[in-house]
Amino acid sequence: MAASVATQRLLWLSLAQLSDRDKTPLLDAPVSVDGVFGDAVGMMTAKFEAEQKSRVAFQAWMPHGSKAEPRGSAGPTATGGMKRESGFRSPTPPAPGTQGVAEASFQTDCTAATSASAAGRSERQSGPPRGIKVNVLNRHDLRQALTVSVLGLVFGATAVATIITLSVLYALHEAPNRPWDQYRLPDTLKPRKYNVTMWPRLTKNEHSLYVFTGHSTVDFECVKDTDLILIHSSKLNLTKSSRHHATLTGLGGAVAPTIKTTWLQVTTEYLVIQLNSELEPGKSYQLYTSFTGELADDLEGFYRSEYYEGSELKVLATTQMEATDARKAFPCFDEPALKAIFYLTLIHNRNTVALSNSMEIGSVNTTMDGVEVSVTTFEPTPIMSTYLLAFVVCEYDSIRTPARAKVLLRVWARRQAIAEGQGDYALEKAASLLEYLERYYNVTNPLKKPGATLNSTDDVR
Repeated sequence: MAASVATQRLLWLSLAQLSDRDKTPLLDAPVSVDGVFGDAVGMMTAKFEAEQKSRVAFQAWMPHGSKAEPRGSAGPTATGGMKRESGFRSPTPPAPGTQGVAEASFQTDCTAATSASAAGRSERQSGPPRGIKVNVLNRHDLRQALTVSVLGLVFGATAVATIITLSVLYALHEAPNRPWDQYRLPDTLKPRKYNVTMWPRLTKNEHSLYVFTGHSTVDFECVKDTDLILIHSSKLNLTKSSRHHATLTGLGGAVAPTIKTTWLQVTTEYLVIQLNSELEPGKSYQLYTSFTGELADDLEGFYRSEYYEGSELKVLATTQMEATDARKAFPCFDEPALKAIFYLTLIHNRNTVALSNSMEIGSVNTTMDGVEVSVTTFEPTPIMSTYLLAFVVCEYDSIRTPARAKVLLRVWARRQAIAEGQGDYALEKAASLLEYLERYYNVTNPLKKPGATLNSTDDVR
């Protein structure tokens, strides 16, 4: 009985090895597409032969009339044999008389089945595990797919390289050929004189904005022949005349070319004027512009400042041109090397005063656009850079040096501050410092009227 049980266990071990092929893990060995079907057929044949031999062995030692139940049958055997979960039911043990012969035959067949199982397992080492679906491709299909992939990569890389190359060529060759994209002015023109008129509004308009209006001319000399005028302009709304932002005339008998087109280059802060013909070197021309700007509180160009006198809000208009903000007040060649003389006129309310770098020539009361104003003109400045120009419209009061003083000095400040004597110290030190600097540099002050304006933003003008 013990031998019969051992024989049954050996049988189940062989069948389990055959059935467990599907659970064999995937090996690292390379898969040959052409040999997949060969390996599969070999494994299926070996399994079939082993099962057939096992069935023959069972029949050889089974008692006459008994049957081995097929796989998948349910319920206990007729003789109470044990059931295995794989679906194969154990047969009834053989009769005592035939047990030895059956065991010998069974052992031989099981050995063959086990060998076949091992052979199938070794053949499977180079193939895919059972139960995994394999798409069979021939070598021609693989070669074609590989070719398409390589061509796709090549074309993609070529397109990217082309885009990069064109971008670099554009940056290196196209941009430098356009003067309005450069931040430095060309050396073709040289300014000689500006004539600027400004009218700041110290009350809000219908759009609740503080604005200023103005117009200006700049006389310049053509140094090199050119059909292009570049002049700085930033945050100004230029009034068009004859469909253009500016008007060009000749001076001293020069004939001015007609204007082809004009536009504002915001990035580099230029007013660009293209001409139909070239300017003549050695000749002088005059460029006229009319404009409107916001009197903002940004401390740049021509801006507004506010303060309280008691409970009343006061507004003044003042300037900060340094370093490159004169272009926000009026169109100009706004580079330090391009010096010129400035003639300035300020239009302002009658209850305000107008101040600038030079002495005022006179002030005339008039009415403009229904508003009573004063028109104050100033002496021309020395030749100087645009960032040195300064002007103020305010309700300030002032103190000055005595009439016998060699140089007229004035200090302007809020009326209350002047009344409280807050400008006395500034006036005293300004006079002594001016005398010291004249001695130190051995240069006489060229201005008739140095002065300082102290406003609510603590700037000194």
